[in-house]
Amino acid sequence: MTGKTEKTVFYLSSFFIPMAILVVVFALHGIYPFGDSTVMTGDMEYQFVDYLAYLKTIVFGSNDFSYSFSKNLGGSMAGFSAYYYYSPLNFLTLLFPNDLLPVAESLVILLTAGLSSLSMAFLLARKYEGNMRSVPFAAAYALCGFSATYFQLTMYSGNLIIFPLIILFLLELMERPEKNLPYIITLSLAVLFNYYSGYMICIFALLFFIAESLKRGFSAKAALSFTASSLIAVLLTAFNLIPAVLSLRGEKTSFAFGFFRTFSLRAFPRQFFAGSFKGNVSTGLPNVYCGAVVLVFFIIYLFNKKIELKDRMVSLLFCLFLCLNFWLNIFNIVWHGFNQPIVFPYRYSYMLSFFMIVCALLGFQLGQL
Repeated sequence: MTGKTEKTVFYLSSFFIPMAILVVVFALHGIYPFGDSTVMTGDMEYQFVDYLAYLKTIVFGSNDFSYSFSKNLGGSMAGFSAYYYYSPLNFLTLLFPNDLLPVAESLVILLTAGLSSLSMAFLLARKYEGNMRSVPFAAAYALCGFSATYFQLTMYSGNLIIFPLIILFLLELMERPEKNLPYIITLSLAVLFNYYSGYMICIFALLFFIAESLKRGFSAKAALSFTASSLIAVLLTAFNLIPAVLSLRGEKTSFAFGFFRTFSLRAFPRQFFAGSFKGNVSTGLPNVYCGAVVLVFFIIYLFNKKIELKDRMVSLLFCLFLCLNFWLNIFNIVWHGFNQPIVFPYRYSYMLSFFMIVCALLGFQLGQL
């Protein structure tokens, strides 16, 4: 195959393989059209699908847009809509009648997996010499433990998809600080799609920038471009953020800045093996599983002498710091907007999976120790 053809096959494989795997999972579990079951469980069944049904009434005129988004007995819809509605795949549900919304949600989950893997493949190809052998690593991001356990959170789908692109354009900004527009656009879209998840991406981008600066050497020009670009990206969403913040004033908060552990440290390592999941989406441990093969090659990466010791140590410390953020409440609560999350804890855990997958690919590419 020519280089162009191979790259096309790489991208197509990255898109379709995770979706095919999920279709098999749907078939094994008898999910429609393979049976009478659906993906409607938990909050998706009792809340989210009703929210999407209400969105249809706004879009198609049953409810007046200006009235629905004004202050009324139910409160303002600005904050509600900024959290639940703006992820782009949500709008696919508008094409389905209400009785087929479960089918629409299945389609959203499938497309989220395919597009997340494709986005990851694009990053791997552009920055890490990714090729056909990298397809499993792209798919590992799309099918990581976070996505498998928190598949109900379709309001985050847009940010799961765009996240690898943000990191790609951040790396390009560090190489060429004047080339900051793609980073600004993608980060701005992440905050727009879901301000809560977008806020977490902003934190990760800062930590990732610091880690990469330790590897590459500090550049004042890159730091200035990163800071200014991040601020511009957030300010571009002010038309959405400001009404959302104002609408959320006075709502119940659950501040808990105590310096306590959120789980037993002895229980955490099992999360990296076999996708262990114990408990429920209210009390579970961080969902960091990203595949046994990824874990093996991540370890190979850490011990590979072909990679500079400084780079390996920075990567290890970066992963350990993220784990520390899971473990200690005082850090974990910062990621969650200084409020204890109500169900679905550790909503940024996929970021550790993402980073480990990138390191694992490097370990795989370099082969022998």
